[in-house]
Amino acid sequence: MSETTPAATLEHAEDSEPTMPPPVTVPVYAAGAGAPDLALDRLRDAGWIQYANGIGDVAYRSPDGSVRAEFAPESRSALPRGVLWEVAYTDPDPYTKNRNSWTAHFSDHVPAEAIASFLATLTDPTGLELDR
Repeated sequence: MSETTPAATLEHAEDSEPTMPPPVTVPVYAAGAGAPDLALDRLRDAGWIQYANGIGDVAYRSPDGSVRAEFAPESRSALPRGVLWEVAYTDPDPYTKNRNSWTAHFSDHVPAEAIASFLATLTDPTGLELDR
């Protein structure tokens, strides 16, 4: 009968750290939705007013009230259209409202980093030159 020997065990050096495989990276546009907090934090940090419905939907309104940004994962009206985020500007001037107002929709596949960049531009306190 042949004799078996126990398998060798790996010793863990006292001064070594466990190693993890490197994270998989992809271009931002292919990263998927990610965590919404990255984008929502931009609005909070810019002093926008927060509203929440208690079931997961969150909306922010700009200090002047002309822009609304909504993250609505639980909204029944947005889900059939595939909209997870809606950002809308309404010109307060009733005579130019239809010409100057706009809405941006983002689906649940748009990376939070891309939405955060969009919101960072909107909340930039330096603004833009009108004749740029």
